[in-house]
Amino acid sequence: MRVTRTITGMIKSAASFLSFCIIFLVLSSADTFAEAIADDAKRHFDRGMAAVEMAKTPADYEKAIQEFERAAQLAPQWPDVYYNLGLVQEKAEKYNDAVENLKQYLRLAPDAGDAEAVKSHINKLEYIKEQSEKQDAIIGSFVGTWIGLGGNSRPQFFMFSEEGGQLYLTYETTHIIGTSRERFGWHKVPVARQGRHIKFTTEFKIYNRSSRQYVGDTINSDYNLELKDSDTLKGTAGTKGEYYYFLKARDGERSSLWRMDDASLFRLLFKRE
Repeated sequence: MRVTRTITGMIKSAASFLSFCIIFLVLSSADTFAEAIADDAKRHFDRGMAAVEMAKTPADYEKAIQEFERAAQLAPQWPDVYYNLGLVQEKAEKYNDAVENLKQYLRLAPDAGDAEAVKSHINKLEYIKEQSEKQDAIIGSFVGTWIGLGGNSRPQFFMFSEEGGQLYLTYETTHIIGTSRERFGWHKVPVARQGRHIKFTTEFKIYNRSSRQYVGDTINSDYNLELKDSDTLKGTAGTKGEYYYFLKARDGERSSLWRMDDASLFRLLFKRE
């Protein structure tokens, strides 16, 4: 028996490796040393299989990857190790590594009964990899500090970051009456994204610096923006659907932006636009 169905019906068992070891021992006659290497490789292989069975999230597959990689180091000519390693790396969304290890499986076992199926799977993974890279590039375009104008005609700062493929926004929750040189009250929220479109909700408060008190109720704004290019976000926000646009801060510019008053920020934005 060569294959056992454990992950997506494709993980291979250690049975084929046992046959490989027997043939190897007969041909090489390096009995004790070769057997020790084989046993150690099989042990890491089995540990990898156990880690696969316990995994529940993409991150959980890292332990299985480590075990299969160790088995491959100890038995570099064992095809099934690379097969399983590739499939587990796919589960961990490491598509480049998955493709390379499945190709290594085919190099070591070109006449395998499932060779054509594996080639077809590689083609699918390469497409998934290409699409994933495109999405990563889009997320990367969002990441950074943005300054924008909208309904209240006061420049705003939005800072986008990426964590594990999820886009987050850190924004200024406080509008200061009289000056914008002092900025405080920052909040971080997840951002819903579909391609180049993003949606999120912010909460703002108005602060009167003279009286040192907040004025009025909290203002909620629903933003619906589109990434027009790597430097421009445009869309609507607020209950009235007011038009907003944001321009991305350039390298080394962020610290100077914090110190600008509203008039200077206006001039900068209109000059950019």
